[in-house]
Amino acid sequence: MSQSYPPPRPPISRTDLAGSIAALVLTVVGGGAAAVLGVFMMAFTDYCPAAACAAGIGGYLFAVGG
Repeated sequence: MSQSYPPPRPPISRTDLAGSIAALVLTVVGGGAAAVLGVFMMAFTDYCPAAACAAGIGGYLFAVGG
């Protein structure tokens, strides 16, 4: 009776491996896109002329999509 310790790991399903890699890639790409969009949103929303500057209302309208 010669068992190895620890027992050998079962083979990884190729479908599971492909699904895991695809999920990781989509997560990284989605996070990168969100970061880039966040930077652009912050970069181009700071223009506020003194005569019509209402940051509170502008932020609210941006948040609700108005």
